[in-house]
Amino acid sequence: MPDAIIDAMTLEGRRAGWTKTLADARRRNLVCLIDDRVIGFSSFGPSREPDADSDEAEIVAMYVHPEFWRTGAGRTLCRETFEKVREEFNTIMVWVLRDNERARKFYEAMGFALVQGKEKQLPWFGNSPEVCYRRDLTTNPQCG
Repeated sequence: MPDAIIDAMTLEGRRAGWTKTLADARRRNLVCLIDDRVIGFSSFGPSREPDADSDEAEIVAMYVHPEFWRTGAGRTLCRETFEKVREEFNTIMVWVLRDNERARKFYEAMGFALVQGKEKQLPWFGNSPEVCYRRDLTTNPQCG
């Protein structure tokens, strides 16, 4: 996420966003803890795409604090997310900023494949569109 967007965030705005997210009965959320410290989270639910199949889920957000990158925390969070999603859905998708190579490599390592030609431009992210990744949870249930 661009620094300008992060810098513009306020506690009140984030609180309102999380209150809405946690109240949404269709969304589920997981947190990753180390010694009672939240070091990561994922938020997921049915795909928000208008043309999505009813058996497709979407990771709306998945983040791990940079101090814990490359420690296995992201892989563990992904694995737990897959387990929860598999209770209701057969496929899962995620949108990733095209220029976020770290996130793209992570999702590819977790078994996601780029959906060719499926992009969307979000005005608040400047010139970097999001690209779509999808993963079938029925043929290979484990994370990469």
